[in-house]
Amino acid sequence: MWVSVILAITCIGIGTTGAQVIAPKFTVEPKDVVFNPAGTTTTVSFQCTATGDPAPQYLWFKQYVDLDSITRQPPYQTSGGTLTIPTPTAADQGRYWCQAYNEYGRVVSVGANLTFAYVDDFDIGPRTGVTTSSGNGTLLPCMPPNAFPGLVYHWIEADQTSFISPTVRRYASQKNGDYYFANVDPNDNGLYQCGVKINLNAGGATDPSTAGFNEFSPHTELTVNSATPVPQSPPQLVLFETVQYKKRGDNVLMEFFAYGNPTPTLGWRRVDAIGGNPMEFPPSAKYEQWNRAMTLTNVALPDQGFYEVTATNSQGTDVKTAQLIIEDVPQYIKKLETQNLDLAPGEDINLEVTWQDDGRNPVTPTWYYNGADVVPDGTKYIVDNSSPATSRLTVKNAQPGVDSGSYQSILENQYGLTPSFSEVRVGAPAKVADLKLVEKGDNSPTLSWSEPQTKAELDGYQIQYYPTDNPDNVQYMDVGKTPLQATVPNSNPDTSTYRARQN
Repeated sequence: MWVSVILAITCIGIGTTGAQVIAPKFTVEPKDVVFNPAGTTTTVSFQCTATGDPAPQYLWFKQYVDLDSITRQPPYQTSGGTLTIPTPTAADQGRYWCQAYNEYGRVVSVGANLTFAYVDDFDIGPRTGVTTSSGNGTLLPCMPPNAFPGLVYHWIEADQTSFISPTVRRYASQKNGDYYFANVDPNDNGLYQCGVKINLNAGGATDPSTAGFNEFSPHTELTVNSATPVPQSPPQLVLFETVQYKKRGDNVLMEFFAYGNPTPTLGWRRVDAIGGNPMEFPPSAKYEQWNRAMTLTNVALPDQGFYEVTATNSQGTDVKTAQLIIEDVPQYIKKLETQNLDLAPGEDINLEVTWQDDGRNPVTPTWYYNGADVVPDGTKYIVDNSSPATSRLTVKNAQPGVDSGSYQSILENQYGLTPSFSEVRVGAPAKVADLKLVEKGDNSPTLSWSEPQTKAELDGYQIQYYPTDNPDNVQYMDVGKTPLQATVPNSNPDTSTYRARQN
């Protein structure tokens, strides 16, 4: 196992004592992508990045098929840990994941979905008109088409070229497009259409990204009969929230709207219980002009709780309370990263993970060794999930070359997956620590290092060296157990990289 030192004008020593993780470990894993075929983007990319020494290489898979075995035109493009899909088609939809590997182990990433955005046509059948009287609250249904991932809504009056501007009396729900009137008068008579466009970031933690409005509903006729006198009425909250479940990092939209004449005003409180004491709102809270909607961005656990809205006019009040519950992917309490092992042949491998149990979302643990599922057999490989929120893996009688490498735990619930990584060395040379330049010399630098702590038999050391700008021109030099230093001949320390490992 190598430790490196790069020498350029001055010497930089890299290495610490104790166990070193040099098998691959992911720092970036692929994320879901929604592709809009009507947009201007012509490629899709997924990213994997892993640490390791030597630097990991990558393989990409769709479902469980190696992309190298899939014929596609234009072909998939890979560079380092990046997968690029040029000119995506519907056939490219699916789940993509990568493997990162080097000579010390192999790990699998979580998967990410490529999904195409779409919006169907409205039903072209005639709409039933709405007839009401002055002063009444009224709803015009949008009845939007199927779409993914979401939609943005606006309304237009027949023969008009611009969308209807928001007013204190009217509100278009951004959840289903329905168009609300707090109260109507004969000036509202007319033909109305609901217009939609794709919202590519629906439910995400960024502002909506939209394509153009390309779908409009058939006309809905609103007929308002005059009433004298125009009746007054207390507020009635007809659009309101009850309970919302959201994943950490999502945006939250809460909508409230009240019928009533005079037009009700809306006020918000965050409370510690239904009808309870006020609390501070999250810093991200933003409100629609007339308080009919509140958004929270990139929500976290502290944002959950109760949100209360009061509608008020001269005739009375109405109050409704919504509860926000934040869900999350599994969260580790005890991770594998603290359990890198250096074992003698014949010892057992014992690994354990624990996680937070919220009592609502069951967690399924899965174990992997060098990128493959661990299949319990009750003798060699034993997985114990009997304790609450705990999973243990035991590998009996571990042997070099058979059981050394990368071990992973992946926890899964309905909201996603969370990986954890460890490296197990069985009778393997330990990583040489504290490699440093002690004498520069004249094209013959002298290096020193500390004796590694290892359970492997120590036969000596090997020095690897090469020009920093030409790593393919590598040379090796073997040295004995002692002394813990070596002079490398015919090598310029200002422009070379040196590595040392135990033999």
